[in-house]
Amino acid sequence: MSRLCATEILAVATLVPLLVLSATTANATESRPVRVATLLPFVADALRLAPEKATVVASVRRSLHRPLEAGVLDLGNPHSPNFERLAEAGPDLIVADRQVHAAIASRLEALGAELRLIDTAGIDATLDSLRALSERIGGSEALEARITAVRQSISAAPLDAEVKVLPLFGA
Repeated sequence: MSRLCATEILAVATLVPLLVLSATTANATESRPVRVATLLPFVADALRLAPEKATVVASVRRSLHRPLEAGVLDLGNPHSPNFERLAEAGPDLIVADRQVHAAIASRLEALGAELRLIDTAGIDATLDSLRALSERIGGSEALEARITAVRQSISAAPLDAEVKVLPLFGA
């Protein structure tokens, strides 16, 4: 067995506290809710079902005449959000629409938060995206239950014939 020299002992003595601090910081980060900014009001609604997992720190308005809840920064127009306010919110995660926000995705990524572009091209895609978002924040039984309930409700809806629909804005 070799003997450690003074330099090696000093290196180990310095490294151990750093590893402990790193592990403690990681655990503290994992235990706090994920800070989310969203450019989709329905995502903010969904995340309200998981307050222990996610905190919405910034969002866009559902309508011009309906302000956001207290404590949530208003990002303005969902098609061209206020990037200064978004940066000010300090989110861990930004949620946007894959098609609507594709043109500004690189600017959103430049803010340093994780960007999640979700697919809202249809009901199944939207619900699948919400399920993936639930997994990303650590899993939410309440959100998962709501997704399951929506799927069951849609499956149970009687439809005598195929219906063609043209949504003009939103669904």
